[in-house]
Amino acid sequence: MTTTRHLSRFALAPVFIGVACLASPALAQPVFQCEQLELPAGNTPGSWPMAINRSGAVVGAFGMYGIGDYTPGKWGKTGQKRPLAYEDGATGFHLGGINDDGYATGYNTAWTGPNHDQLPSGYIWSPDGTASRLTQYQNQNTAGNSINNAGVVAGRTSLSSTPLLYKATLWEDGAQKYLPPLQAGMAAEALQINDKDVVVGWSRLTVDGEQTTHAVKWVNRKAKDLGTLPGHRASAAQALNTAGVIVGYSVGVTRQPVAWVNGVIQPLTADQSAGEALSVNRRGEIVGNTTTRGATYWPQAGAEPVALDSVIAADHPCRSAEGAVISLREATAINAGGVIVGYGDATTPSGNHYLAGFKLVPVPAQ
Repeated sequence: MTTTRHLSRFALAPVFIGVACLASPALAQPVFQCEQLELPAGNTPGSWPMAINRSGAVVGAFGMYGIGDYTPGKWGKTGQKRPLAYEDGATGFHLGGINDDGYATGYNTAWTGPNHDQLPSGYIWSPDGTASRLTQYQNQNTAGNSINNAGVVAGRTSLSSTPLLYKATLWEDGAQKYLPPLQAGMAAEALQINDKDVVVGWSRLTVDGEQTTHAVKWVNRKAKDLGTLPGHRASAAQALNTAGVIVGYSVGVTRQPVAWVNGVIQPLTADQSAGEALSVNRRGEIVGNTTTRGATYWPQAGAEPVALDSVIAADHPCRSAEGAVISLREATAINAGGVIVGYGDATTPSGNHYLAGFKLVPVPAQ
């Protein structure tokens, strides 16, 4: 399962070319201990942590065992868990971000019952778990993908459910503002905003007569094309830190994780394994996924990628509520202290498979 913000929804058919080998700085091998992200009593097995703030509070989804019925939830910095409020009929929640004050943002992907014909709605959750819609316009499809410490939300709006009509959008002090695409009239989406109000995401554009999608950075609401790896035809920027390091992916034959450092794109794997980078913290540590490693960690751009499954302390493995070992599939976020959250595969005693969340805390060097 891949997070709904990923650009794979466009089913691009790009052309492949090889990429240069990575530089490999000699960095200390990390070790993490895994903490279980438990669910409130009565919840269906499964969880999908999506974002973590500086203090360690996590937001995500509860109840991933049932298809499409997951609901918004929060784990406190010491592990306490609770559901977040949501509207009757709203389901399939994706939570994009949580700031250091505990305000979170996200959206639902579907409606049931009498509301089934409504468009998905974006929300902001207060630290006490109450929810309010991002916009008062009931005919808009909205999504909150990120929230910075000033409370500015980055996401998208549309009058339909098709990504080809998305508008990159910011919500600030109750005002809804649009960010320009790379080319007029094209779709775009804002995926993350940092504390300097720099925004990254993707925008549709026409290159050599064909439509594609490129990673974009907005500064002062002006769009800059971040480009792709040589020979690739599509990319997306999914996260950035306050130092300006941007991470995401570039699409050739497969989607490859990349970073933009000082505006220059570089691959994050030398073996061209498919994957994507999803989060980067202020220290430059990066997490995401690769096909050969599952949940993947980079100490910094240019460093050798590390399979997180391989650096879990033996006395603190990742286990599900039933005691089964979790196979780490994707690391979705990393905070300023290097704490990582994500999800993996687990199995119930009866043999049913589901997604189980994990939280990895760095073990201090001896």
